[in-house]
Amino acid sequence: MAASSSRSNPLNIYLDDSPFTKPDICRQLINDGRQALADGVKSRGQQAFIEYARKVMVSCEQSGINSFHLRFSNPGDYIAHSNEWIRVAGRTRSVMELDLDFSDVNLHDKFPEGNNACAELVSDFYDMYRSSLDTLKLTGCNFDPAKLKEFKHLHNVIIARIAMEDEMLQELIKNCDHLEDLSLIRLTSLYLIRIADEKGALKRLTIEHCHSEDTGLVEIEARNLKYFKYFGRVKLFTIEAPRVEEAVFDFSFRKNFTGDEGCLFVWRHQLICHSKRNNCLQLYHSGLVLPHGDDPLRLSSSNQMLRHLILKKVAMHPNELPGVVLLLRSYPELENLTVTMDDVKQIEGFTYPFDNRPANAAAFWALQITTITCLNRHLKKVTVQGFKGTANELAFLKFLLRKSNVLKDMILEVASDGNIENRNRYMGLAQTLHGLNNASPDVTTTIR
Repeated sequence: MAASSSRSNPLNIYLDDSPFTKPDICRQLINDGRQALADGVKSRGQQAFIEYARKVMVSCEQSGINSFHLRFSNPGDYIAHSNEWIRVAGRTRSVMELDLDFSDVNLHDKFPEGNNACAELVSDFYDMYRSSLDTLKLTGCNFDPAKLKEFKHLHNVIIARIAMEDEMLQELIKNCDHLEDLSLIRLTSLYLIRIADEKGALKRLTIEHCHSEDTGLVEIEARNLKYFKYFGRVKLFTIEAPRVEEAVFDFSFRKNFTGDEGCLFVWRHQLICHSKRNNCLQLYHSGLVLPHGDDPLRLSSSNQMLRHLILKKVAMHPNELPGVVLLLRSYPELENLTVTMDDVKQIEGFTYPFDNRPANAAAFWALQITTITCLNRHLKKVTVQGFKGTANELAFLKFLLRKSNVLKDMILEVASDGNIENRNRYMGLAQTLHGLNNASPDVTTTIR
């Protein structure tokens, strides 16, 4: 904890019960069938933490507090102590950042059990914090979104590990008039995630693993959104966000992808039909599918302003390559491309979308003779993470070097799998990209 006795230099307070309750030790005891001993370790640790936290808060009562961070795993009968600490911080009327985490660390790897609220936000909060709060992060803590209407300075909200009904999410969006940054992480009970930013304040949106197997509907309308990140399952995905500059998608929750499954994906009124075997392009083995549409070369209403495209869990398998080309053609202003490589996953019932299927990845890239605007004019940086030097990877990178006229940096981060011989082999394969007949005379290839 950083401390000062002057209100002109407010405190940043961090209270964390984990050094006292030893969650890793308790988890191991539980795995060994020693539940009673684990409960004893946690109970004694909680009592020691309460005594420590009480002393800290007493010393802060006469000081201004800028940020208050409290981590108390499933406080149970001790929640009254946590509520009192929140009140002490709130009485200063100066807290700009409040971070409360009551989630049960012993259930973090379980879904949906690990996403249940372990506490309720104390009612005093809504009066004490509304004049100063800028950032609110609640993990495993229920709250009343209707009471956030008077929080005029609240710009950043992070909600994690609670059961959140669709109506509750709508209430949150409606009442946070100045919300610029919203993160929804490991929420349950959401069937439809609908973000309709009518005020145009939202700039950043993150959604991570908020759908169970039987759900997965997402609708985003945010005319001033700049950054969007989505990790998790999805069935129907629509987004109208014409000003997005960076988007990150990872639909890799499933290990297998079948040709009759996938998602509906809509970008700025661009209707993309349900994935069928003969009218879709597969981008990820993990399940993001893109169709031909009216123009098989690009998304007809794609985001022209996109500068940074991040592709995760990609193997550059021949089935993926039409989707990769489609994205490159759809973002003519693209300057930065990041690709995270992954091993090829099983694909069942997939039919190649074009009539003539090339024999391999190298043959596919050799057929790409039509100009791709971003490669011709704008792409300056390519980063490949998890590089192993497979034939598919090398064919793709050679294509980029051969076609990217203004490329400055190609960064290859070789895979780290704990085997020094493999790593040396990957490094050697990366070296083969040096000395090629590159389109850009200024490109530098960095291997690390």
